[in-house]
Amino acid sequence: MRGPDEEGAIDKVGLLNVEEFYIANLEGYYEALQMGLHWSYYDSNERGSRSDPDLTAWLEYFGEMLAKSAHQVRQTITERFRAVNAAVLEDPIANYPRAFRRLLVRLEDPTLPFGPSDVVECLQISDRTARDWLKGWHNQKLIQPAGRVKQRVRGWTLTPEVAAQVSQERQQG
Repeated sequence: MRGPDEEGAIDKVGLLNVEEFYIANLEGYYEALQMGLHWSYYDSNERGSRSDPDLTAWLEYFGEMLAKSAHQVRQTITERFRAVNAAVLEDPIANYPRAFRRLLVRLEDPTLPFGPSDVVECLQISDRTARDWLKGWHNQKLIQPAGRVKQRVRGWTLTPEVAAQVSQERQQG
């Protein structure tokens, strides 16, 4: 087995450290390790004996500590990554409505006009829902009518701000 400083050793920086959670609650650790069995190795109680123990208590405790440790690993890695690469994690379209983001991803060319039938096809929704969403996105200033509007809007384009963000996103990706 390799030591913590050896080449190829797992977890050189001590990220996945379940032991620190054991140490923080030694009483809980020993209680889970005992699994409710009799304190004497050869004796038994209502929970059984050492020769036929129910490992559920220990496995639940171990799983919980492993989950806490994994959560801490994720948090540490995220914090370290953000400190060095904050710009990579910025998502210019993250605050848009979910359905609108789905449409943006599926638009081949964000500069071309699209209509309700395109939204229906892209998002697999009804025509009425598409029209309602388009109206809402227009009210939120995410889209604008394509061309001059005389009576009824038949085509939409992204607003210049949204189009710029989508272009930026696609260039980074």
